[in-house]
Amino acid sequence: MVQLNSKSLLGVCLIAIMICSESTGCLPEAGLLTAGTSNFVLLGGAGFTFAGGNNSTILRGDVASSPLATDLRNNSKVILIGTNYLNTTVAQNAKSDLLNMYAAAATKTPRIAIVANLGGTTVVPGVHETQIGIGVTGVLTLDGQGDPAASFVFITGDTLTTATNSVIVLANGTQACHVFWMIGSSATLGVNSVFYGTIIAQISITGNTGANVTGRLLCQSGAITLDSNNISLPPCSSAQAVLPNNCNSTAPATVASSGTGPSISASASATMPSSTTTPTPVPTVASTRTMPRPSGGKATTLGLFAALLVMAQFGAVVHG
Repeated sequence: MVQLNSKSLLGVCLIAIMICSESTGCLPEAGLLTAGTSNFVLLGGAGFTFAGGNNSTILRGDVASSPLATDLRNNSKVILIGTNYLNTTVAQNAKSDLLNMYAAAATKTPRIAIVANLGGTTVVPGVHETQIGIGVTGVLTLDGQGDPAASFVFITGDTLTTATNSVIVLANGTQACHVFWMIGSSATLGVNSVFYGTIIAQISITGNTGANVTGRLLCQSGAITLDSNNISLPPCSSAQAVLPNNCNSTAPATVASSGTGPSISASASATMPSSTTTPTPVPTVASTRTMPRPSGGKATTLGLFAALLVMAQFGAVVHG
């Protein structure tokens, strides 16, 4: 039997901190995304509505809506390259995660005040907030300043509206997987606009004709309305920035994503997501697939050595 005195317990706690600090996504600043939402390209509360011609909207990722679900199996206007979880437990848990993501966003500091219309501006990494609606006209540049892990969080208690032909440009290492838009009302994407990032809206989301998104459209209570859109999950060059169980008791485990994230120089012109080939639709019935779980990070040799020194200093009393 092993009994630990107070000093030994302190040593154990220090070891846990060392190991946790070396684990992917363990630090508090790791981000907002949860495992329950990471694979969803659409997540709504009141179903989906699609306009446009046959196969005019392409969804590259999973979809779900709860409590009101939409069955896409006989919908000729949409191609789903993923799974429709309908109103299953997976969908319900993902909806619950949206509340956790809002709570996580509320703790992000310091806040940077932004203008209502971000068009024509260059924004650096950080938490950006406005009490009025966010608008994007023309070109908005997100400058990662050479850091591919740089995160951008935009928070408003009102709406998000992007104008016709508006473009978001990812510059100097910025990745769409680290861009989040926390919207207190509804979001509307303009005709033929190019948008990057994960939208988390309290009410509804509308994608007007030809709007293209590399990111996620997630809303709590309302419907998602699309018209000839191309919506794709954002690739990431490293592990997704998430809040894992061992660092935040309200968030699910982390999910790793591979691929090469988009990086567009500030002088380069934005490119519309490609849809020249028509993918083969896959069944949209609920799947038994399990969300991937991480292997977790490993403590460095230095960290483990330091931990052993702590235990040696404080000691544990061992009885046979």
